[in-house]
Amino acid sequence: MQQVASGSVDLNTILGSMVDRGIWPYYDTAYVALTTSTLSAALNSTYQFFTVPNAGVDPIFSAAKNFCQTNMISSGSSNGFGATRCFILESFGFRFPSFLNKASVDSIIECANFTFQIAEKPFFQGRLEDWPGGAGLMGVTTQTGEETWTLGLPIPQAMRRFGLKFSKYIAPQIPFYFTVSFPTAPTLTLTAAAPSGVGIVVGSTTCIPFMRVVLDGLTDRAVQ
Repeated sequence: MQQVASGSVDLNTILGSMVDRGIWPYYDTAYVALTTSTLSAALNSTYQFFTVPNAGVDPIFSAAKNFCQTNMISSGSSNGFGATRCFILESFGFRFPSFLNKASVDSIIECANFTFQIAEKPFFQGRLEDWPGGAGLMGVTTQTGEETWTLGLPIPQAMRRFGLKFSKYIAPQIPFYFTVSFPTAPTLTLTAAAPSGVGIVVGSTTCIPFMRVVLDGLTDRAVQ
């Protein structure tokens, strides 16, 4: 619990001048159905992130999400961060699984655009490469044909940050929308199967993650 200093910006709508505030990144993951015989995966034209919360049923792999996919506790598009939380957005970025080959990452980056909207107002629009995710794998290998690619440097300091002056405040229960669109939806072609345990089997199809969106900032939760 933290007392807001006199004269500073008081953004807490849960309990005035009193906060349980902490660094709290929210994340959500998009999946695609993989044709295992050809290692190809056709993307949809639109993906809505932060819409299905933890324990909700994902529309692609038709099973309940867990914390490997998202840490949202409510649907952002209908109830925001819920009644007991508000969020100060300081940064966001895009991340790709380390098993995606460069051609697949190139297809996503070159074919996609995004819109981030709070209530009825769009705040950010553009291309993915301008918003690095600040995480991922970095290293060397002695294995032939092994590769991993990230969007920007895999360090948190490499993310684009707004600073408190230009951060965006999302009050409790205010809906927000993060949409990634592919005007011409590409087909990803992997050079190797996804690592063991990564795919989610749905009947005769295996669904794999291909993109994660991270919202980084500060969360105020109800004071206990």
